[in-house]
Amino acid sequence: MSLDLSAPVRAAIVAASAITSTLPAYLGSYPVFTRVPVPDDAPYPMVVVAAQFPGGDEDGVSDQRPIIVRDVMVYGTNGRAATSDQYRAVETIAHALRELFHRQRGAITVAGWSVTEIVAATPQPAPVDDEQTVGRRVEVTVRLARTS
Repeated sequence: MSLDLSAPVRAAIVAASAITSTLPAYLGSYPVFTRVPVPDDAPYPMVVVAAQFPGGDEDGVSDQRPIIVRDVMVYGTNGRAATSDQYRAVETIAHALRELFHRQRGAITVAGWSVTEIVAATPQPAPVDDEQTVGRRVEVTVRLARTS
């Protein structure tokens, strides 16, 4: 079974004004990407709905209950020319992502499935958190149940 949650997660992020109000405009929308690498002209800060991992399942004899884990990353500039506001914006967005998803079953909709639980971890350093780029990762675990 393959369930890709990138589109529902992106839709939830783009609909959250607490997040989009801190993002720059990009091609008529916001820099919220569902693939890597991101476009070369993408502005910072940006959100990347990155890797999806199977978290297992809690299936029964006659029902399906998959567990899906997504990494949602926030990246911003951290070079010598960057200000502390740019660094803090990444942390603010990461915490807003956790708030958006943590224990908020209605945050996403998955066709044919019922969202039974969403747990979002506290933001952690993301890959490529270095002197030039600051990154925070929020791990989002979604438990689903088949509705039909």
